[in-house]
Amino acid sequence: MKTFSTDDRESATIRSGISGLMHRREPSYIGHHRLVILSVYYIALVLLLSSNILGISGAFHHFFSVSNMLLLVTASVVMAAYLWRRIEIVTTLSLMTVATQLSLSADTLYSAFEPAMGHKYMVIIINMLLLSGNTIVGLSTYLTRITQVNTAIMFVTYTVCIITTNNSTLIDYYFMLFVVLVFFSFLGFHIAKNARRLQVENTELRRDESELMQILRLNKKQIRAYVRLASDRYGAEHTRNLLDILGETSQKNLLANVAEFMRISDTEKSRIDEIFPELTTSEKSICQLILRGKKLGDICSLLGKTESNVNTQRAHIRRKLGLATTDNLREALEERMTQASDR
Repeated sequence: MKTFSTDDRESATIRSGISGLMHRREPSYIGHHRLVILSVYYIALVLLLSSNILGISGAFHHFFSVSNMLLLVTASVVMAAYLWRRIEIVTTLSLMTVATQLSLSADTLYSAFEPAMGHKYMVIIINMLLLSGNTIVGLSTYLTRITQVNTAIMFVTYTVCIITTNNSTLIDYYFMLFVVLVFFSFLGFHIAKNARRLQVENTELRRDESELMQILRLNKKQIRAYVRLASDRYGAEHTRNLLDILGETSQKNLLANVAEFMRISDTEKSRIDEIFPELTTSEKSICQLILRGKKLGDICSLLGKTESNVNTQRAHIRRKLGLATTDNLREALEERMTQASDR
């Protein structure tokens, strides 16, 4: 039992070390994801190419052996350039997948043009599957342009094979392949667009998290403990444990920051009450949040109101302040607050 426990710890240590190394090299989520795909892709490429060069698996021909050797050298040089920090991961994946696509395309076209090639149609079909798999690598790493380039290479290759061989079986699958390739291109664009949006949102969340921890002078563990303490009911012992996680200094800092925020909020509310007496209490609360730069969704969440309710009250605010629908409400509120301060 002890031996298994030691092995498990060693395995966990190795995995943790590899994961830490990858995160240091590619700290962003998408970068880390691309690095994992690149590592697996390169290993698979080396194994497949080596097995064919050594005569273990695949279609055996002098042309294929030479092209596979060239691809193996190219992929290794590109990988070495990445490891030595000469090129970025996007460039690495782009060069490696396009080189693989061109090599497979050359093998496929050679099979179509070579009259003496045995089982040429099987070689063409299998290579088309490999071309599809290579295209998916670009798709899975959010590289829209590379996905479209590899898709175009695949389509041109199959078209030339049909024209050259005039084989009825290849012709029968032409339209099906065309639809699949169009779908690949669309999917690549859509996935990359969503990935960029998620990356931006993730960066903003990390920045907000960092600012929050800096303001409250708490770490993640302490913030989680405070949230649990505030949201649930615990026994005396559990409560003491959570407070211990916060620490005495952090508790004092947190209370001081909350007190300061409440003081500023009350002062702001008093000024709004004084400057906008014509507004209702609910409308003043909305104005306060608008002045803080809050968006519609944030206002609804903070006040517990629906979007239609908030929009209706915003319309009432505009009407009471004599604003047109084209006027910027926040700028109008800030201008009136400034004018009141100058008096």
